[in-house]
Order: sequence, then structure tokens, then C-alpha cells
Amino acid sequence: MQYIPDNLKEYESAANDIPDCLREIQGSLDAKWKLAAWQRYRINGNWIAGLEFGGRHFRLVCDRGYVEIYEIADGGESQILPPEDQRTSISPTQIYELLAKAVA
Repeated sequence: MQYIPDNLKEYESAANDIPDCLREIQGSLDAKWKLAAWQRYRINGNWIAGLEFGGRHFRLVCDRGYVEIYEIADGGESQILPPEDQRTSISPTQIYELLAKAVA
């Protein structure tokens, strides 16, 4: 499963530390979740991560501090939208809740 798009390779950062938001999300998830891939970018501290749960695949995309969640299935991806009041700002706890609800 490819979580990191090839067209972003030129923007990758050499930083090896997992971003705080991703670390907090990962720490909240059940042990059945696996962080399959992640990459930080030089632009605005953005990052992309791939998570797996029981054969299901999710991509988290952080752009300027806001995280979008996508489920990857059947060769495509669909966005998991938060409630309207969280569409401009979403916390790691709210991301965890959306992921847990998606696999429930």
C-alpha cells in the first residue's frame, strides 16, 4: 500500500521525529492500529501518515496544522468528514474519535 504520493518526494524533510499531533493520535489508538508510513515535509510542517487497522487503510494528511482523514479502499479514497463545527480546527482527540468510529 502506498500512502505517500511520489509527486511529493522533492518536498520531504530530513526530520525523523514524529510530529506531536501524530504522536498524540497514535498514542490514543488501540494496539490493533499500526502506523505503516509517515513523512514530514519542509513546507509549513505538513505531514502525511498511513495507518492500518484489520486490513483497512487510512491516510492522514496534515496541511498547515489541519488534519484530513481518508479511507483507502478499492483503489480509491474517500474522505471521512468531521462534524461541520470541526472543519476548520480539529484536535488529535477528535481525529482519534473519527478513526475509532470508522472501524466500529
